[in-house]
Amino acid sequence: MLNNCIGIGLVINVFVLLGGSVTKVRVGIPAAPQYQGGNMAEDFDAIKLKEIKAMIANIPPEDGNRSCQFPTDRVEKVKEIILAAFPETAPPAAVDLIFPCFSEKNRESMKRTELNFMGRTWGSLTPEFLEQNWASYCYFSRHGYRYYLPAKLLRALEPQSGHSFQHAVVSGLKPGFWELYYNSGKDLLFEEHLALFSETQFKAVAAFLELFFDAAPRFKFLSAQVLRWGWDRMWTPALAKALEYYHELHNYDWPQAPKPEALALVERIKTVFKDTPPPKPDEMCNTKQGDEPAEYAMEFRGLDWRRLHPDFLNREHACLSFFPAPAFRYFLPAYLVQDLTDTLTAQADLISQLTWTFNGKKEKPELHTYMLKQFSKFNKAERGVITAYLEYKAACEPFQLEVIKTAIRLYWNA
Repeated sequence: MLNNCIGIGLVINVFVLLGGSVTKVRVGIPAAPQYQGGNMAEDFDAIKLKEIKAMIANIPPEDGNRSCQFPTDRVEKVKEIILAAFPETAPPAAVDLIFPCFSEKNRESMKRTELNFMGRTWGSLTPEFLEQNWASYCYFSRHGYRYYLPAKLLRALEPQSGHSFQHAVVSGLKPGFWELYYNSGKDLLFEEHLALFSETQFKAVAAFLELFFDAAPRFKFLSAQVLRWGWDRMWTPALAKALEYYHELHNYDWPQAPKPEALALVERIKTVFKDTPPPKPDEMCNTKQGDEPAEYAMEFRGLDWRRLHPDFLNREHACLSFFPAPAFRYFLPAYLVQDLTDTLTAQADLISQLTWTFNGKKEKPELHTYMLKQFSKFNKAERGVITAYLEYKAACEPFQLEVIKTAIRLYWNA
């Protein structure tokens, strides 16, 4: 059973005025537990729907929604593998189509999914139908999911499918990170969906993901993530590539900082944080609200901050907003070093992360309290090197001088 503890949490976009420019800071506030071991169907339903909404929200805009263009020979080969693994047989009976572990409040959506798909062969589903109903796959039973999955896979290989649809299909193949983190590594619905897959069908999905990994740079991390966390129960060439890629992301030798003063600060950061203890497995997530915080928890759990690749850190740059104090303390130096070696993207705004609360605490007292808790594990030496980093940034970015000075005076060097 799902061992849920669902409460009301917040993810707030805080806009802070910094030297005339507006900076958006994403801050996650932990959810307060409401109950333990409640109604399984309602818990399960709420979690899966949050994941779907998050999937939709995270579909990135890409040049007019252009789909990835794959080598024709590779696409045709993958299509052949999928068609051979999933022959177009009679569709499942209505009674076998829907997974019953959903609450009454979504009975209408479940019924609509049943009516939309019932009696239709997967080969008869039009592109328009698939693009309108891809999210309905979450309601399928093991019979329905296995039967209708090839329709989505094949549509995602078409040049006209669009980036958003491709992203939804690939992302929809991974398990829920909320379940992986809070439910002992098991996503019950994901397990249900894969229960009837044969070895040939499993390998066909892996071949689909391998194509995205090899030929679509925008999907490289996502497809590797899907393989590592979901499609890893059978050894495939795709899984081997994904694990090698993850090994590279987790075992990186940082380049030297380009400026002498930055180089000296990097060495000081490495020295000061050398013995900082890593967070425990249950100290990686500060909220049970949604899938994104749990994803960061799973992706960073057990890693050494000194070996993380810039590509990994840039992709997961929002993690600091969701880490509790032990994880925030341990992984912050990775981002400090990344910034000083000029490999940090503009999306990851460390200055705001470390200063905004001390410049706007009267307007957001609850967020100020939360941020102080996040900073609470730093010792005097660690706070000192963070102060040195902020002073360095103030010299490089004088338009942020007053904001940084205020944060240093009120907290970091207090």
